[in-house]
Amino acid sequence: MTAHSSQTAGGQPDDTKDKFFALSPTNEAEDIKVYSEALDWALDEERKDRVRNIALAGPYGSGKSSILKTYDDQCQRANKNLKFLYISLARFNEKPHFNENRSENENTDRTSDSAKEEILTGEKGEKEKSNKSMLEKSKTEKKTEKKAVEDKAEDKEKLLRLIELSILQQLFYRKSKAHLPLSRFKKIDVLSKRRLLKHFALAFAFLFSLVYVIHPCETEAWLDKVFFLGSNYTNMIHYICLAIVLITVMLLMWILIKHVIPMITAARFNFKHGGMEAGIEIDPENMGESILNKHLDEILYFFEETDYNVVVIEDLDRFETTDIFVKLRELNSLINEYEQIKGKHKVIFIYAVCDNLFKNKEMRTKFFDFIISVIPVVSVSNAGEELEEVLKDDEKWSKEERQTLLRRLSPCVDDMRLLLNTANEYKIYYDLNEKEKLMEIDRKKLFSLILYKNSYPDDFELLRRNPEKSTLHKAMKEYLSSRENTEKAKDMIAGVVKDEKQRELLTVLLINAYIDESYSFYINRGTLSQSDLKFFSDVSDGISPGGFYYPLTNIEALLEKLTKAEPKVEFGQECMLNFHLVDYLLARARDNGKEWKEERTAIFQFMARKSKIAIAFVNGFITRDESDIEQFVKEIIEYWRDIAYDEDITESNRITLQMEMEKMSGKYEYDTGKYKGEGKYKGKYQKKQEQQKQQKSEFEDFIEMIEVKGGTFRMGGTEEQGDDCFDDERPVHEVTLNDFKIGKYPVTQAQWARIMGNNPSWYAQGGEYPVENVSWHDAQEFCERLNAVTGEKYRLPTEAEWEYAARGGNKSEGYKYSGSNDIDEVAWYGANSKGHTHLVGKKKPVWLDKDKKLGIYDMSGNVYEWCSDWYGGYPATPQKNPQGPLQGSNRVIRGGSWGYGARVCRVSSRSYYAPGYRHIIVGFRLVSP
Repeated sequence: MTAHSSQTAGGQPDDTKDKFFALSPTNEAEDIKVYSEALDWALDEERKDRVRNIALAGPYGSGKSSILKTYDDQCQRANKNLKFLYISLARFNEKPHFNENRSENENTDRTSDSAKEEILTGEKGEKEKSNKSMLEKSKTEKKTEKKAVEDKAEDKEKLLRLIELSILQQLFYRKSKAHLPLSRFKKIDVLSKRRLLKHFALAFAFLFSLVYVIHPCETEAWLDKVFFLGSNYTNMIHYICLAIVLITVMLLMWILIKHVIPMITAARFNFKHGGMEAGIEIDPENMGESILNKHLDEILYFFEETDYNVVVIEDLDRFETTDIFVKLRELNSLINEYEQIKGKHKVIFIYAVCDNLFKNKEMRTKFFDFIISVIPVVSVSNAGEELEEVLKDDEKWSKEERQTLLRRLSPCVDDMRLLLNTANEYKIYYDLNEKEKLMEIDRKKLFSLILYKNSYPDDFELLRRNPEKSTLHKAMKEYLSSRENTEKAKDMIAGVVKDEKQRELLTVLLINAYIDESYSFYINRGTLSQSDLKFFSDVSDGISPGGFYYPLTNIEALLEKLTKAEPKVEFGQECMLNFHLVDYLLARARDNGKEWKEERTAIFQFMARKSKIAIAFVNGFITRDESDIEQFVKEIIEYWRDIAYDEDITESNRITLQMEMEKMSGKYEYDTGKYKGEGKYKGKYQKKQEQQKQQKSEFEDFIEMIEVKGGTFRMGGTEEQGDDCFDDERPVHEVTLNDFKIGKYPVTQAQWARIMGNNPSWYAQGGEYPVENVSWHDAQEFCERLNAVTGEKYRLPTEAEWEYAARGGNKSEGYKYSGSNDIDEVAWYGANSKGHTHLVGKKKPVWLDKDKKLGIYDMSGNVYEWCSDWYGGYPATPQKNPQGPLQGSNRVIRGGSWGYGARVCRVSSRSYYAPGYRHIIVGFRLVSP
């Protein structure tokens, strides 16, 4: 950490014990030499009559407490004659509410009667009534205003008394009753078992000795009879008992003179109750006079009996009243002038306060004899460095990405404790998520939300419970309505966020997309994510939510919600076929076969009906590397006994199922990995590998893929797009992508028919014409079936991958369309298509290398192409491998089509359709890792 940073942090994280940061002040603050020198000067005995009230002044979180505790520690090590006593008003949180609206409420109640009377009497005498009511209203307002002033003064006085009470309590409850025996404040003195035994033993010894001294003969006879003691022993016991009695009597006389008589003298007669008051009780509800003045004798007695000579008073500034300083300065003067204390030591008061407590210089110098200004630990200039230091151990978060975030947030943060608490909470949340695999999270968004939560906890709670009333939600709504224009967006945010610091932070968070519509995905651990809620909504309506791979995060909570829904959701339907859901149910079946058994049974019974979609799901599930095939077989064979021989199951998958069933029947040796004897399934592993190789070879050129080297590009309506850009193409932002492969052509009707067994196209000419009239869900199903037979991982491109490839990857020449500035060279579109699709690959491609060996065809025109992303606004910040928004109602389509004009065929143009929608202008192409 930097020089001052440790003033507030309780140490740096080590392995596990130092993974987090303490928010309390530390006694190991660095670089406080200048503060130590100033305190040494002020506390020197030479200035005991001149410097008695010292202010350590600085902004909140600047490290004042850490400076004092470190200085205290240094003094103890140097054996300086300084004993610190700390009084913190942070422990006291009863702050009376000043009701500014009380007079208004009373005025409303009192004037309502005159309004009712005027309505009842009608129009007769209306003018007289009006004048009369105005006069009465004026009198009422004056009375209520006067009462409001009195109420405020009363509240302020009560606050002052409560602060005094807290100070008094912290003085006297710091020391035990034994240290302050003459104090009239009542305390409960709890005796430990050890002390009880000690007192019992002493009392028994005294009573026995007293009996022996009074009746020596009888006692000696008893001792001799019981213990058979001789005369020598009885004489020794006699002298011991006599000594005990004498010592005890002398001790009792000393206690009587030292403690009891002074206590009786100090006690006051209570004439109301006709007796003597044995102690002092403080009633917070009845405090008409100053508590410090009322109990001044007790305070003087405290400092007379203890050796405290430096009193540190913290957090007085949180009450925004300076009256208490008058009382404390007066108290300090009385203590130091008290004869019994004056000859012993001087008592210094040090106040740790904020700079802005006193509004003018006269007030500052009036209350304090010496002021030490503290430079903040964290300021706008170094907050980024401090944040980086706090998060530097997070190896999973790239340094460049982290520094970009911190550089933008640092001007909004100037409190070290806030930074440390944000870092602690971030680490807890992230580690817990990683452990329980609750959701896929964006580190920037998570850290930003936690920072906002710690900065404005009240508004964050509103965001969680009642978003419509939250300032953040309102600001986000305004920003989303105008995010294509940054300056306008800032003005819109300023219109709803009145607090300047909050506005500054929200502007940074929203403009840079560190907080966006996905915030609900992060703010409640254990609740459903937006994708989960979308799944629940769709399956409740019997709609398939988007393919077998549709992402689910908190499946446990999702299942709870599904089973408790009204009407009850049926699990035995097509829309419940989800790889992640089935994975979870199988895992729970391994742990506890009865858990979710009814729901699991319904899904597997549906698979056993052998519908077209169920066959595709089973083939896809078995092909996946992460699938629990062993448990899957145990579940499925209860309802589909011949699955391992069903011709609808692909050959390679049948082999996999047959091997699993052999293991279950006990013919497989787990240790050696070989089958026993010469069974019919001997060598199935080798056969399966051969089958897979043959199958992969069969489909090797089925989809011709072009490798796209990764890189960084500017996504959106860049300069070459000119005035044709739409609003949703902005802001232009930087995107970095890894390597990937993309289809050389859109998926054709021939390819579709071979995998799916039909041709849905409106222009069903077969062969190398692009398939169209397919929904996003249809495209997902095609990918799943293709992956099942090839063992590959084909998918739809992300919107960023599509645009990067359309621009020519890292060999982009900055064309407006994909491959040229002349649209007729590269695209079939409204002006040249003659109203229908055309064979793929007949126009100029966009080249991916200088030798023009690698090209991608038809990315502008012919058919629109589905992307995997939900449609939504662009972020303003750099992105790496973006996946688009977490939720939405429409999926992105790109590239334009044969039925539209040139404007929508540009590489940056965007459009969208609902994922279940089919149109004769929409097809798709594939990508793979």
